[in-house]
Amino acid sequence: MWLLLLSASVALSGPRMSEVETRGRAPRGAVVLAEPTLLAHVEDPETDPFRAGSFVGSLMFSGGYITEAGPFGMQNISARVERGGQDRVRELATDALREALDSACGDCAWADLPSPAPRRRKLPGTYAEEGRDNLALPRFRLEPASLDPAALAHLPEADIVVVPLIVACYTHNGGWFPGQTWGTTAGARFRVLITSYDARAGQALAWSEIDVRYLDPEESSPNSSQVEQYLLEVFDLIGKPVRRKGPVRW
Repeated sequence: MWLLLLSASVALSGPRMSEVETRGRAPRGAVVLAEPTLLAHVEDPETDPFRAGSFVGSLMFSGGYITEAGPFGMQNISARVERGGQDRVRELATDALREALDSACGDCAWADLPSPAPRRRKLPGTYAEEGRDNLALPRFRLEPASLDPAALAHLPEADIVVVPLIVACYTHNGGWFPGQTWGTTAGARFRVLITSYDARAGQALAWSEIDVRYLDPEESSPNSSQVEQYLLEVFDLIGKPVRRKGPVRW
């Protein structure tokens, strides 16, 4: 459905970002694709996805900002943050990621497979867009945990299992994510972790973190059509690195 909408949408012109970090490449072999799952669904249920950088849905900031104590001192955050659209954005993001993987892999089989919670590693230091970027601080990287070999016993014969995890996918108006200094204009973000595993031992062979962003250069109070375009923009941006820079030699 989102591809049909994308083909009819107006092209956006503004800041784009595609960040891909790949650790190794799995060798060629028979591949089974696991159905995408959400990071928020495999981590501690007490964790706030918005503050943890694992939210999937639509964010609406209002009320200016407040200052609160953060992990590295005082930080800004929007005074009010309304969250909605979780089911719809989850479904669209799952379809977009599934289609990109299916396109990369060709005739790979799909299977239901529980994803283990990856390990979080905080990224030290600062970066050029810190304080204006559309993500919660502090930044982090993910390292996959091993799969339980017993969970692989029911899978079709394969050499490699690819497990896609939706880390975050959201749209937003202008406001302050946790830790921002100046705040951000409206936009969207889509981040995934794709891991290739040995299909018998369950050991992680290689993985890619792909993080794409769209920020409207001027708009802070977008209408619903603009918000829809932001979402479609990040779906389009993530397709190419998933197909060409993933952790598997398709």
